[in-house]
Amino acid sequence: MRGGVVPRQTASHRGTGGIGLADIVAGALEKGIRAMHRFAEDNDSAIVDFPDVEIGGVAIDPFLNVNTPADLETARALFSKPPGREPARG
Repeated sequence: MRGGVVPRQTASHRGTGGIGLADIVAGALEKGIRAMHRFAEDNDSAIVDFPDVEIGGVAIDPFLNVNTPADLETARALFSKPPGREPARG
């Protein structure tokens, strides 16, 4: 399981015409805030656990980074696997 930081404002204002994440990030950048930990401290953030996703019997980070040609090949191999089967019910 991996953790991520989520500004609470984005969840509580969704769909209500409130401040969106893009506006929050733009404001932080205008103030010169570049470090994620500073952004999180300034924006009433919560730590959220994101469980791994299972693909073809392999546990995958839900935030899998694909930055290089080798990473792309790995991702292609993972996502070309057939999905797991649901157990029969009844």
